Amino acid sequence: MDTEVKAAGHRQHLGPDLMAPEQDRHMLIVEELLPLNSLSGAQYLDAWVEIVEHLENLHKHGVLHRNISFATLVYRKTGTAIHGVLTDFDLATSSQNRVDYPFHLLHRTGTMPFLARELLEIGDVAPHLLRHDLESALYVLVWDIANTVAPGATANIHLQKWLDPTTSASAKGAVGTHLAEPTLISGQGIPLGNMDPLRIPLGGIFAQLSMGYNQLLAWRIASRFKPRTGLHGDNKKSWESLWDYFVTEAVVQKFRDFKQASAQSH
Repeated sequence: MDTEVKAAGHRQHLGPDLMAPEQDRHMLIVEELLPLNSLSGAQYLDAWVEIVEHLENLHKHGVLHRNISFATLVYRKTGTAIHGVLTDFDLATSSQNRVDYPFHLLHRTGTMPFLARELLEIGDVAPHLLRHDLESALYVLVWDIANTVAPGATANIHLQKWLDPTTSASAKGAVGTHLAEPTLISGQGIPLGNMDPLRIPLGGIFAQLSMGYNQLLAWRIASRFKPRTGLHGDNKKSWESLWDYFVTEAVVQKFRDFKQASAQSH
């Protein structure tokens, strides 16, 4: 029985056994996400606060990011609306509440300039907590703002030290002081440009953070550097909130208040 072959072009010369079936074609659609630090002013701040809220919500659903940096904070633009987006979950892990800290939370993860001070300690490794990610987000905020103002973050005498593992923790501990310094001399203090209205509320948060770390040091000395992995009950709760100086819910609300402080200045 003859088989009629209906094909166009060069395929009309092929018999039915030689005809290659149509290949499946797939199209990968990738959403365009842009660096958060390409924004400035209110647009940047609104998107940054939205990302911080994402961190809190993810934690409530059992996810801890563990690698907050300017590279993982991005945004999407839909029409005229801008929304902050948290990306790169390669190091993310479960954050379900447990009596003991699981082994995977004991690996030091993150990006050096933005690592929480506690995670930079030599020796005993602290379990990674949500407050560490919030602290990292705070460093990203300061870094990005300073980077839009000459001489920029990487050239700033104070922020340069964040890049060095031997000076990063102490330099971050002095941020509150540097925010209070005059910024008239090039490279001195931390310039905030048109985000200068955040200087006072930022300074307040860094002051509280420093008091919490002072309490942490006092506790570690008094406890003879007891491993944090063995904490339970009230001791565990106190450490996780830095003795109430850095309670995550309260900190996120203070971050939201940044928008109001910035808006009232204009």
